[in-house]
Amino acid sequence: MGDLTLREALASNRLEAFVRQEEARGVELAHGSDLERALALLIAQRRSKLLQHRLSFQVDQRQGDLVVTSGDFCAVYFKLSDQPQLILRRRSDTDDHELLARAWQAANDKARELGWIV
Repeated sequence: MGDLTLREALASNRLEAFVRQEEARGVELAHGSDLERALALLIAQRRSKLLQHRLSFQVDQRQGDLVVTSGDFCAVYFKLSDQPQLILRRRSDTDDHELLARAWQAANDKARELGWIV
């Protein structure tokens, strides 16, 4: 089996193997090189996985509320019987808009599962 190309590594989800191969061959990290592109993609993949892990949520139903937690973050949502959507009761102070959006989505997913919203 020959050397793994960047294209093959991408197609087969083997970026890490490609980077190791290139490092073992002594390939220099140069601007615009396949090694640079592979490292950038690998870093992006790892950051995405870390972000997904960091943003894993626990959603619990407590006394008519949905409580969404992730690490130190907490948001509490409720639904009025005459309203079609969840309403935020309170949340941890944060400017992380992605965290807020993902927490809202987690609460909505749970509300659908419970039949609160369609």
